[in-house]
Formats: sequence, C-alpha cells, structure tokens
Amino acid sequence: MNLNHDFSARKKRVNQWFAPARLGIFFHWGFFTGGGLTSHDKAMHKSLRYRTVDEFEAAAPDPEVVAENMVATAKRIGAKYINYTCMHCNGGYGVMFPTEQEEFVLKTEKDYLGALIEAAHRAGLRLMIYMMMSYHDAVTPDGVYLKNVNNQEQMRDLLGRLVAEIGERYDKSKIGGFWLDGGFTEPFLDFPAHIKSIFPDAMVTVNCCTFLEVKDVDFGTLEFVATEPVPVYNRPSGGTLVNSFGVGAPPDNFIEDIPHCESWWYWDEKTPLMVQNSKNYLEDPDFLLHEMISSIGQRGQWNYVLGIPVRLDGTVEEKYDPMFQRVEQFLSWGSEAVYNTRGGIKSPVRPGSFHGGGFCSVTQSLEDPDCCYILITDPPSVEKSGFFLQQEHLYGAFDTNGREPVSVEDLRTKQKISFTMPGGMGIYLEQLDWSDVREYGVKVLKVRF
Repeated sequence: MNLNHDFSARKKRVNQWFAPARLGIFFHWGFFTGGGLTSHDKAMHKSLRYRTVDEFEAAAPDPEVVAENMVATAKRIGAKYINYTCMHCNGGYGVMFPTEQEEFVLKTEKDYLGALIEAAHRAGLRLMIYMMMSYHDAVTPDGVYLKNVNNQEQMRDLLGRLVAEIGERYDKSKIGGFWLDGGFTEPFLDFPAHIKSIFPDAMVTVNCCTFLEVKDVDFGTLEFVATEPVPVYNRPSGGTLVNSFGVGAPPDNFIEDIPHCESWWYWDEKTPLMVQNSKNYLEDPDFLLHEMISSIGQRGQWNYVLGIPVRLDGTVEEKYDPMFQRVEQFLSWGSEAVYNTRGGIKSPVRPGSFHGGGFCSVTQSLEDPDCCYILITDPPSVEKSGFFLQQEHLYGAFDTNGREPVSVEDLRTKQKISFTMPGGMGIYLEQLDWSDVREYGVKVLKVRF
C-alpha cells in the first residue's frame, strides 16, 4: 500500500510523543478566569473579570503555585500533556507572560507561562500553547485590548512575532507545540509553517480542522458534536455528521476530542446550560472514565483532552474528585490499554455494541498491532447464549473478523480466559465475571493474535 508522503510525514511526527500520549487536559486560565460569557455573543457580553494587570496579579497566587496546582491536576487524570491559554480572548485579549509586543494592552508582569513550562517539564508533561487566530475582540464595549490591530493581516503579523519571542525567551525543547483557535483561513494558512520554522519539533493543532488540508497541521479537533452520542458518553458516535459550525465529521486519524465539563472557565455564577452540562460528569462518577475510553477506543488515532474549569490558584473544585478518583483507580492497573495505543476501528476486534447486550471500546498497541484491548464499559445484559443454545447466563461475543486469538487475558487479574469460536467469526466468552464494570467502571480483556 502506497501512503501519501504528507500523510506519512504527519504520522511520523505525531508518533514521536503526541499520539502515544493519548490523554491531555485543557486549562483556560488568565485574565478571564471567573469572567463572563464570551463576547462573541454581544447580547450577553460580560467584560473580563480582571480589567487591569495590577488587579489580576494582586488576586492570583505566585506563578509557581498556579503551575504546580495545574500539573498536579493533570497528573491525577493521567494526562501526558497540557493545553494552556497563553493568549486568549473573552471580551478582550490578555497574554500570560511579560511580552515585548506593544500591541497587547493586557500582559502580565509575572511570568505565568514560563512557570508552567518549567513545572510541566519537571513532571514529564508536554505543554501546548493556545493562541486565538482572530482580531475580532481587539475592541469591545469595554475598551481597546489590542492597539493598532485592525484586521487579520495585522493580527497574523503580531502573532508571528509573539511565537518568535516565545522561541527566544524559553527553552524550545520544553514546549510541545501550539494549539490554534479562532478560524483557520487566510492570512493564517501559513501560520503552522511559521511556527515550525521556529519550533521544528512542535505539534500544531487547529481547532475544528477535520480535513487537515495544510500539511504543517498535525492534529485537528472534535469540539462540537452534531448529534447526541450513543451511549451518552460515546462522543465519536455524535461526530459522524456536519455539526452546527459547518465542520464535517472527523476522520479516523489525527483528531483530538475536547469535551468540556461544565464550562471552559471557572465561574462564580452558573447558567442553567452550564449546570446541565456538568450533570453527566457529577451525577455518574464513571462518566468521565467512559467518555475517555470511548474517545480513544472507537475510532483510530484520537486523543482525549478534557476541558475543565480552573480556579484562580490553578486548582479545580472538589466536587470533581469522585470522577477523578475513578480515572486514577483504573489507570493504576489499566494504563497499558491507554497509552501508546490507537483506536480499534482497524484492529482485529470490532469496537461498539457486542453480542450479549454490552458496549465496548478497543485499543491496539502501537508497538505490537497483534495486541488488542477490549474495554467493556457496559456489561452484557442478555441472559441467554443465542438462538440455538439453551444455557441461561450472561455472555459476551466479540467479532474478530475471523481471526483466532493466541490468548485472552483479564488485564487486571492477569488470569487467562477460555474462549471458543463457535461460528468462526469471533470469540465467545461464557460465565465470565463482569463485576469489574461495577467495581472499576470497566473490564479489560487483553487479546493477543
């Protein structure tokens, strides 16, 4: 099979660290932390929470404290990298380090970006730097936030200089890449190439870019699904149609799924929509775990990056502890089914609903494609063995496209599991203990071919 050169080059780049990482976390943090609804909806515009640098830095803890808290949260959830809003707009623009670019009205005197770069590096995490590719919040009802920036061309020039400054100011080897938002059109189509001219090893992610038409873009994102997922945690199933933003269904490879729990920012007051959005996560401690598993195990080379509200000190609210604990508990024994894998859509085992009335995701080792993991998040519910068999018990039958495994093993207990292939299409498992789905949120079978 002949692969396109640009596809092969992209695959080689992302496999250096980004694709094997699989899990990240998204922190929106800065002048807008605790602010209001985004100014893109002018009818509901609310200004930045912290209108001046002095006001923000008087309220925010020391940069080292914020950075260490963010890193601690990332490690709890098993994230291997952090997406961080170095420069974001939310009714205005603010830069989280003392940049020399004079166009920015709001730029911190303390180096919050630098502190996070160092803290993430010490913890073995990569940092992806977020930037907004749009000038549209340069002037808002609350004031001017960008001086002498009146169009996209001027914004592109400004951000080009900002990237160059970051490359000069910090150790490039400690920066994983850049996460670009705000509409990918001219004059920004050359921006990924500009970034890589300064950061040759950087990953470049562009939000809502699903077709990856620019070869210097490494990953696109699925932020907005078009339909309700089935099951409710299975976001890939909701990404099969064009969504409300006109973004097409994401491909099997090079997509970062970025759901957000409650909202992107930490809020003093919650809107009904934000409260509803958080219910799935807060009312079911397994929801986050199941969503993460389905995102990495239903399609191909997808990453999962949770967006979660962050307090001004870089911590998250204690109400999220139960769902974090479930992820921690699973990763303590199930991490090999997550890291350094790809989704199972092209593996020998088919992900999705399986015979017996359950639902599973599948991951496939990047190092050994003959090693697959079946992650069962909904256990079997049909208490019979099929039309022609009379035994009354829960069972699971998984399509393997006719391939016969060498072995099936319970990943947590390391016990071998007996199986049959009565019709030759897949493996049939009888009288299996499914209690791990209840005890740990997931049962994992390690299948070798």
